[in-house]
Amino acid sequence: MMDSPLKRTLLETVIASTPTKKAKQDVGPVAQPFFWSNYNIEQILGEGSEGKVYGVVEKATSKRYAIKRFAPRIQLLSDPLVEISILSELSEKCPSLVRFYGSIFVTDPFVAGSAPTLGYKMEWVDGDTMQEQISAGKRPSKAEFQSVLRQLAEQLACVHEQGIVHRDIKPSNIVLARDGTAKLIDFGIGCTVPSIERSAIPQCDDAVIGTVKYFAPELFKTTFRALKGRRINLPTPTSDIWALGASLYAWLTGQLVNVSSFEKRNLERITDIQSDSSVPLIIRQMIDIDPASRPKAIELIT
Repeated sequence: MMDSPLKRTLLETVIASTPTKKAKQDVGPVAQPFFWSNYNIEQILGEGSEGKVYGVVEKATSKRYAIKRFAPRIQLLSDPLVEISILSELSEKCPSLVRFYGSIFVTDPFVAGSAPTLGYKMEWVDGDTMQEQISAGKRPSKAEFQSVLRQLAEQLACVHEQGIVHRDIKPSNIVLARDGTAKLIDFGIGCTVPSIERSAIPQCDDAVIGTVKYFAPELFKTTFRALKGRRINLPTPTSDIWALGASLYAWLTGQLVNVSSFEKRNLERITDIQSDSSVPLIIRQMIDIDPASRPKAIELIT
């Protein structure tokens, strides 16, 4: 039986029914003013309720960059300083991630006299998101699958080594460049594991936030039980691993792991996939129902 439109909407929604706890200090890297007159806008790379990303070429150097401009804060579900602070920290320690060139104050290039909002400048990765390839019916070769898995595992291993949980891994947050490189993007709702404190990055808490169809089973329980006073599970590196496995499964097959807004149906689905020998063993291990049985990111690097 197919889910109703309401259930499908829930499954596809990025939810935030419980506000995430703020970092101890609302302070991020110093932002510099950005001048559109120094750049040519090539295209809009992405847009949503949180803001827009522009692909630009610097006139003086002909270098290409991506400029992310956040929407005014009153419209945001998440704090842009969190993403900026995470990228600032990871840019030095995890060089295989998208390169980060600093935070900026930037106006809307298409609205004269618009007020500047926070944003940042980063590497422009020329390619498609994994979700775009899925929607276009493109499936990876075995060699491409293995290469992308290795690259994303390397990036995620470095992120986890810093005590950071991405929290929203999904195909639309993975960019596949035309030269074969893969990049994990969008750390807007990232958090640190409870044992680590940073001034501008919140600790992982009981906020119900993320994309439901890429929730690990333990987080799926949290979503629908948090308001009933039951014990909940926090996002962890292992829930990131599950989301990456589910993303790779969708890329490989064109199908979702989480196919319902009901926990029981999804657990049945996972069990079916794990018994399917045509699915690569590594994916079946990554989406294991038991978090303790999933491989660590470092173990996925081959």
